[in-house]
Order: sequence, then C-alpha cells, then structure tokens
Amino acid sequence: MSFPAILLNSIAIFLMFFLWGCANPKGITGGAKDTLAPKVTKILPANKTTNYTGKVIILEFSEWVKINNLQKELIITPSITGNYKVIDSKKTIVLEFEKPFNPNTTYTLNFGKGIGDVTENNTVKDLKVVFSTGDKLDSLQIAGNAVYPLENTPASECTVWLALADDTLKVDKHRPYYTTQTDKNGNFKLQNLKAGKYSLYVFKDNNNNNILNPEQEAIGFLTTDVELSSKNIDSLKLLLSVSDKKASKLLRIRPSNSQVDRAFIDFNKGISNIKIESEPKIAYQVSNNGKEVVLFNTPKVYDSLSLKIIATDSLDNITEIEKKVLFPKEIKSSKPKKEQLKVQIFNKSEGEGVNNTFILELLFSKPIANEDLKKIRFQKDKDSITFIELQANEYRWDEYKTKLSIEKTIKFKEELRVFVDSMAFESVEKDFSGKLLQKYPIKNPIRFGTIKLDLETKEPNIIVELLDDKSKIVRQLKSPLKSKSIVWDYLMANTYVVRVIVDSNKNGKWDAGDFEKRQQPEKVIYYTKKIPLRENWEITEKFIVE
Repeated sequence: MSFPAILLNSIAIFLMFFLWGCANPKGITGGAKDTLAPKVTKILPANKTTNYTGKVIILEFSEWVKINNLQKELIITPSITGNYKVIDSKKTIVLEFEKPFNPNTTYTLNFGKGIGDVTENNTVKDLKVVFSTGDKLDSLQIAGNAVYPLENTPASECTVWLALADDTLKVDKHRPYYTTQTDKNGNFKLQNLKAGKYSLYVFKDNNNNNILNPEQEAIGFLTTDVELSSKNIDSLKLLLSVSDKKASKLLRIRPSNSQVDRAFIDFNKGISNIKIESEPKIAYQVSNNGKEVVLFNTPKVYDSLSLKIIATDSLDNITEIEKKVLFPKEIKSSKPKKEQLKVQIFNKSEGEGVNNTFILELLFSKPIANEDLKKIRFQKDKDSITFIELQANEYRWDEYKTKLSIEKTIKFKEELRVFVDSMAFESVEKDFSGKLLQKYPIKNPIRFGTIKLDLETKEPNIIVELLDDKSKIVRQLKSPLKSKSIVWDYLMANTYVVRVIVDSNKNGKWDAGDFEKRQQPEKVIYYTKKIPLRENWEITEKFIVE
C-alpha cells in the first residue's frame, strides 16, 4: 500500500472515531449496581445488507464497552482468509479485515460473549451481524442436538464443523468452512446457508484449534451427508465418542531410578492385556491405568535382555514389537527404595457385609511367585471352633498373579471371619505377606432394597446395566440372559438408572463410532425413569427397549 493510501486510511479511521465517539471520559460511579447489557445503536453494514464490498465492520453501543477474548468468542461463517484487527474505543468497536470477503457469499458474525460493558461486564447477548457480498442473502439453516450416548449427557460447548461435501476439507486436517458451538444442552444451529450437500461433524475441541484430534477428542457425525435444498433441517441427532482406532504405541522402556531389578514399559494409552516373552522369563504386571507395565528382573540378568512384547488394547488392536531391557543392578540414590509386598482384601458385593455366597478379591502390590492357600481359612461366626479351608475350584488367579479371586459359599448366622496367615504369599522379589484378619457381618435384608425389571426387547445381543447416582455400574448382565425378568437384590438405598447397550458385534462391551468409516457408536437406550430405592423396598419396573 502506498504512503498516500495509508495516510487516507488513517484519516478515515480518525474521523470515524471522532464522529462516532463519546466524550464521556469514564463510567458512572455510585448508585444501584448496573445489571443491564449495552444496547447496539448502530451497525455498519446494517444487518442483512446485500452487495457489501467493504472490509470494515463497525458496532456502536449505548455505553462504554470492552472486548472479552473476542478472538475466541467471535465466530465468522463461512471462514475467512487472512486476519482481522480489532479496534475498541469507548462506545465503538471496529473490525478491520485484511482481505476482501468472497463474492456472492452470505457472512454471519456471531459475537458470543465477546463484548460487555466496562463497569460490570454485562455481556451483550445474541449479537449477530449478517450481510451478503452478492445481491441476495442465503437463508437456509441446519440445526440439531449432540449427546454423549453412553453417558446420556448433552455434548455442550463443542465445535460444529460444516463444509460442502464436494470440498477437499477434512475434519481432522482442516478448519471448517462453516462453524458454531453447541450450547449447554447440546443444541446447535447454523443459519444463512446456501443450498447444497454438506458434511457435518460435532467434536469436543479440547485444544481450541477447530481441527479434530481423533486420538483424544470425541466426535459425532452422520452416516450420510446432509442435503440442504429448499427446506431447513432442524432435527439432526449426533452421537459423540472418541473415535480412536489406532493401536497402542510403545513409547519407551526405562530402568527404575529408585529400585534395583525393576524397569518400566510406557505406552501412549492404556492396554488391557500384555504378554512378554523372554529367555530367561521375567515377571511383569500392568498398572491400573494400563499405560505402564512394571518389569521384574526375577532371573537376575544384568546384560541386555531381549523381549518380545504383545500388547492388546481395549479395541482389540494388537501391538507386537521386540525390544531390549537393561535392569539396574545398583541405585545411586542415598536411600534406595524397597517396596514390601502388600495385600488388600476387597468384598465385591455392595454395602456392608456378605451373604452366604460371597466373592472376595485379594490384590497384591507385585506378582506372586509362591503361595500356600491352606493358610487362608474361614471361620463361620466368632464362637465357632471350626475353620474352613479354600478348595481348588473356589479361586482363580489373573494372568499376572497380582489378583486372587475367591467365590465361596459358607452358611453362617452373624459374622464371617477371613484369616490369612503370615507367609501365605511370596512375591517374585522374595518377600512375604503379613498376617491378615477381615470380618464381615451377615447382610441384613431390611437394610437393602430390591429392583425387579421386566425387560421387553427384540434385540438378540444386549448388555443390561444398573447405574447408581454417580453413574457407577452396580450390576451388569450380558446376553444370553437367563430370563427377561431381572431381579437385583441387596441394593443400597440410592437412585438408580437402567441402560441397555445393543451389542451389535457380540464382544461384550460398548463400542465407540468410527468417523472414517462413518460407523455409528453402538446403540444405548436409557430407561426413561430414575428409580429411587429405599431400605426394605421392592420396586418393579417395565422397560420396553425399542
């Protein structure tokens, strides 16, 4: 731009502020608190202007205003090329655009919560400017709702991504041509659209870049493109889930810096199962989040040891890789850490106490090398002189030997006692468990409630789940069901909800969608009523799954 042109542009902006400005140097103080938002008194170009050729948007208000994160709050659709500059002065806000708007295009500027008054920051609500660079305004709209189907909650504050279907834009690579945000109820609306076929996505834009990260961000999509002709489309439903289908990636193998004979494998996301082959064999266990695997140097090999690692994630993707590990023989720390074997016993039934048939879990802080299960004994009632041992068909180990599950039936009247004698378990690091005593009272039926559910469905493969008021799964049944009349007894007083997952691929779990294949998440149906349950209550409900 030449110097005369720059000078003329500066003079024009100066004159604009001089003519539009307000002489009041500061806001009013004292009196009642200001709760009213500023009013828009002038807009240039005026709303719904056609044939607009300028590069400036001017807004004037009834009082002094300020901008609030306008670069994020202001949504311009369709997207523009180039940047814009914001000038705010007293009662006036000016947007100066670097490049001209596209010809024959209807533009919408939605200011969100980006403008408020200077005293109490009362936000100007529903401020929108619409204009066209052609001789007509596009007037069609697409509206709908977005939800997280498994949780049955609205997908609020998500990015709505819209582009013409024949465009080369990709949701995981490009910013959208048209965009907006879902509200707190998951509702969205895109207005002033032209007729055509569109690709529509809604995703949780965690990093605010308007581009999908499929490994971390939930996305909802339609199975087919949207055909927008002479009528509006206003009842779309999009189901959001994280559509990451990539296998887990091994990030590193690292020696422990606090314990000898230990090393760790780090994954980028959780795995559900791992098998490690080596010669000689080593012990290993998976952490609770599945992202870390602890390796134990049980054969005491201090040269580089070759490992064949086969890891499976929750989507049944398999990662197979060969790596080497070098275990630390010495720790330079002045106080090297030594972790003792810890054992915890958990009652797997809800609430206090157990029934005559019970399930217990023993969790160990590291893998077990040797055990003497005769040192686990049960006493029925405290005055009994009879001790009952564990039988071979009443327990099972997990694959890492860090969890022992016990299912047993003992008829007792008041209290069951579980004794674990010292040295019952020896870890792979050759330390022993201590002595344990756990006491469980008999469950009192009047302290619990019962829900009976009559289920009607034509779906052959389903998962029926009972959730408490914190959305924790309390009970779960999977096809094939023994009966369509389900009885859930010994439930704590709580407010429950029931959901049914249509297990289309028969893998016994809910599966997220795949946006690349346009494959929707597995269907989830929630019972329409919440079920409040009190002690000593029995409630019967009928659930028709359609």
